[in-house]
Amino acid sequence: MLNGFQEIETGRGAVPRLDFKLSSARRLMLHVRTDAGQWVPKGGAVYDSEGVYLTSVVETGLVYIADAPEWLGLQLTLPDDRRCLLEFDTRQLPETTAPYQAAEVTCRAGDS
Repeated sequence: MLNGFQEIETGRGAVPRLDFKLSSARRLMLHVRTDAGQWVPKGGAVYDSEGVYLTSVVETGLVYIADAPEWLGLQLTLPDDRRCLLEFDTRQLPETTAPYQAAEVTCRAGDS
């Protein structure tokens, strides 16, 4: 049962053994601005460094990554088919007990 809860009770004289899978992911909410200081617009596509689609800008300036690697290299589409590039080392983020880590980042203009 991934990310769930189950309570068990062993019977008298039983030798309890329990196997379970552990799921670990770095959930990340990015607050993204362009290099001009404006929030990136809602609906833009977000691609990894290989050009594979990951997600979309969910709200103005907000990008949610469900399983972020230690090093992020992202490309975001902006209006008029412009792109911006975002690089971020997630290891710089402080540990938190929140359901996700958050960071404010700048997406630099680029043409790739």
